[in-house]
Parts: sequence; C-alpha cells; structure tokens
Amino acid sequence: MARWAAHRPARLFATPAAPGQADRAPRARRRRLDEYSARAYKWARSAWEAWGEHRDQARAWVEEVLAEERRAG
Repeated sequence: MARWAAHRPARLFATPAAPGQADRAPRARRRRLDEYSARAYKWARSAWEAWGEHRDQARAWVEEVLAEERRAG
C-alpha cells in the first residue's frame, strides 16, 4: 500500500481473489532488517542526546522527590 493511502480504510484497497474475501485487509509492508536497524539507531541516538541534555534536570528532580520523602517520614 502506498504511503499516501495508509490512512484510508483497507476495504477500499481490497482486491478479492474469491467471493467473500473483500473484507480481508492487505498485507502489512515488511521492512528489511537494515531499515529496522537504521530506525533503531536513530531512536537510540536521539534518546541518548536527550538524556545528555536533561540529565541534570532529571537528577535534581529525583533528589527533590527523595528529600520530600525523607521529610515526610
């Protein structure tokens, strides 16, 4: 299925091979392993960069929460 058609209902694109198969959705697009690897690498890199940018804020928030818990009891 073309990318522009991903938002359309599958029944518009069903091509029945036999009677009664018109309700069957088209097969999902399969990606190659290198496509998954590239996506995983981009996701991991962006997560690492975001963590580097916000590490100090996260640490301060955790220390603040722990301090409140210590004060509470």
